[in-house]
Amino acid sequence: MHDNKISEAQEGESNEPPISDYDYENMKSSPEVVKMPPSTLLELSHSFGYECHKRSNLLVLSKDVLLFAAGNYVQLFNISTKQQTYLRTLGGGGVGAISVHPSHTLFAVGEKGSHPVIAIYTSSELKLHRLLRGQLTTSGTGHIRFWKMANTFTGLKLQGQLGKFGRTELSDISAYVELPDGKVLSGTEWGNFLLWDGGFIKVEISKKGKKLCHNGTVEALYLVEGELISAGIDGFVRVWDFETIDNADITEASTVFEMDPLVEIKVGTDVALKSLSQSIDPDLPTVWYAQDAGGAIWKTDLVVSHTRRAPEKVMGYHSGPITGISCSPTGFTAASISLNGSVRVYNLHSRELLCHTKYPSGGCSLLWVPLTMDQQGTTILSGHEDGILRIMKLEETPQHLQRQKDKQTHQLTLTHACKPHNKGITAIAVHPEGKVLATGSKDCTVFFLGTGQGYPPIGFIKTPAPVTILRWRKTSLLICCEDGSMLESQMPIAQHDDAAKSFLLDQLPITIRQLTSIKDKLRTAEEEARKAAVREKRRKEREAAKKLKKEQMGENYVSEDEEEEEEEEGEGESKGESNVGKEKIAEESSKGEVSGLSSILAVIPEQNSDRFWVSMGGNDAGYMYQCTMKGASSSSEKYEPPFAIAIPNFAGRDLPLHSMTFSSSGEYLLTGASNGYVRIHPLSKAFAVASLESYWALSVHDNTYGAVTQLAVTYDDQFVVTGGADGNIFVFKANLLTALQQQLKQPEPPIVATKPKAAVVPATDIEDATSYSIEDAKQKTEHDQMMKRAEEKKQHVRRMVASLRNIFQSLLQESAKLPKANCSWTGRSL
Repeated sequence: MHDNKISEAQEGESNEPPISDYDYENMKSSPEVVKMPPSTLLELSHSFGYECHKRSNLLVLSKDVLLFAAGNYVQLFNISTKQQTYLRTLGGGGVGAISVHPSHTLFAVGEKGSHPVIAIYTSSELKLHRLLRGQLTTSGTGHIRFWKMANTFTGLKLQGQLGKFGRTELSDISAYVELPDGKVLSGTEWGNFLLWDGGFIKVEISKKGKKLCHNGTVEALYLVEGELISAGIDGFVRVWDFETIDNADITEASTVFEMDPLVEIKVGTDVALKSLSQSIDPDLPTVWYAQDAGGAIWKTDLVVSHTRRAPEKVMGYHSGPITGISCSPTGFTAASISLNGSVRVYNLHSRELLCHTKYPSGGCSLLWVPLTMDQQGTTILSGHEDGILRIMKLEETPQHLQRQKDKQTHQLTLTHACKPHNKGITAIAVHPEGKVLATGSKDCTVFFLGTGQGYPPIGFIKTPAPVTILRWRKTSLLICCEDGSMLESQMPIAQHDDAAKSFLLDQLPITIRQLTSIKDKLRTAEEEARKAAVREKRRKEREAAKKLKKEQMGENYVSEDEEEEEEEEGEGESKGESNVGKEKIAEESSKGEVSGLSSILAVIPEQNSDRFWVSMGGNDAGYMYQCTMKGASSSSEKYEPPFAIAIPNFAGRDLPLHSMTFSSSGEYLLTGASNGYVRIHPLSKAFAVASLESYWALSVHDNTYGAVTQLAVTYDDQFVVTGGADGNIFVFKANLLTALQQQLKQPEPPIVATKPKAAVVPATDIEDATSYSIEDAKQKTEHDQMMKRAEEKKQHVRRMVASLRNIFQSLLQESAKLPKANCSWTGRSL
């Protein structure tokens, strides 16, 4: 429906309509509402994310405003006030690229999707100025192509000339700049520059001493007032003399031209620069803003002087996919973690970042523990790629330390760190009573720990594949794996036998089932139902026609033989449609995302029932499957879900749901899909899924690579937080409150509900990723004890041998002192 709005607006485009003719509010992509009253269930409140890996995703729009894309929004960030403004895409397909006009009075947003447009907005009033269609695409993977306008017999056309690398190693080209005389300077993935002339490499440029211009890919190149500026993935910005580069050439001794930069600036530690954008503030002509793939925006002074200011971090964000989001059980706060190992905590009500910290290993999962485990509601657990589990406390930062803590009003204090696994911790779950903590990992194990002092280890169980999901159910734990297997483990006793040689709980009762695909059966049944409906419709049409003929013609109506012929003809048509339907089902089945077993992506339990719903990827996407572990055995058995609900497809495509959660009231089911959409389904009965036909849907994250991997709702349904594989985090003001919730609605509770009775003592972190896991340490200890016992036995034997040797030596000495006996042998020899 969005494309229709755009098409209508474009009909008069050739007549140069005034700006007021474009009604942005009416044309912007809006929620899709199906079989439910029109409403605004979610209103964007704030964005805490940044697509720092997206190419050229940072531009200076005005003196104080930066521009970048965020999922299905374009975000304007005021550097001085920290205020953020958002523009939604028109088509709802995401943002491909953005660009600012040289005058800085206009900016363009190139959208993605089936019918993408280029929308041009005014910088001052943010009004939609023009709509353009058309597309020019080229890639930098292993090539560079030079485009020129050429006169042909059919008119002006673009013609591309492919650059020839010759003897130079083939390289991906991430950055280039055209020089005034037509030559082109490009970067390489190994860090040097290539000077191109006429489609051929004229010379390769490096630093003196055959050092690389950058250690890694050259991500950005700019020509400004006689100087060339380069930025690389190594975190350095370097300024080069333009004339020296422009006149560079090979020599008889070398095909590489060597020169040193005029200025060399290291922006920061662990910085990976993707792009630069120059300030237009007349008071800061040498200031550039840098896009850091490490999750930051930097302000850098490139003046060629020793008095230049040090780089300053303007904003910090996560880097890479968001792997965990969890809301506080008591307040309007939420925590998130990403693959770069950073943990961040936000105040959703005031739209501010409370605190952040970063760990050496990437983050895989995160959980804000329930009040049954921590009555203060300030404990956060994080699981990491190296198998380390970290327990943190959120507390207020003392006033005298806030300046040292980068003005953070709160801080995360590490209270415990342990290593229950050797690979990434993908799932964390706390028993409803708060007595036992479980972690699932890529190393195909689930580890149980007590929640008391020191989080004592209880033991672990093995799984047939890497763990994706953990869900506690009264006295048992539901475990879902990548290969579609489901296990149910009884809760272990919260005490480990220290005399045991291993933490393996091989006596713990476990049942297991292997999900098998029923999608083809479901599609076949749907096709049969469709055919039956068509036949019934035709039968009714024939009866109506027969009745009409009989009324009009009296006794001369159609004979029974003719009616039978019509029926046979109709059946023949149904058979033809049946073949087409079967071919379609077979074609859809063959187009599965992956072959073989499908992974379980999301699970949601039914309340007061042993049943639960699962969402799967691969060939089985497109349905929610109802499952149960009732009747399962200890040996793996194939299991067909008894019931499934079709997920309304997206533009005819079956896309998997990566996240599912109920609203706190249970009146709504929220789902996040692989194409960046968030859907909200009203439920006829709280916490019970019967149908997904009614929904409210909004395109939020990037539609290509922005799968909604995380969905979280605050304890009172006032806020919804989404996290995506595109690195974005969006906070929405939710209109999901029931009448009772509206009556009980409270003002914002404090962030830290109660003051701790004693100061939190920081724990020692595990910084070595190769350190022993809990089980390895146990085995190592057992091995060391065995070796110690063996060594003690050896020493005991050695002492006995030494004692016997001493006795023997004494006997020899005593024997030597005795007089020699004179004796001879007189007997016969044998």
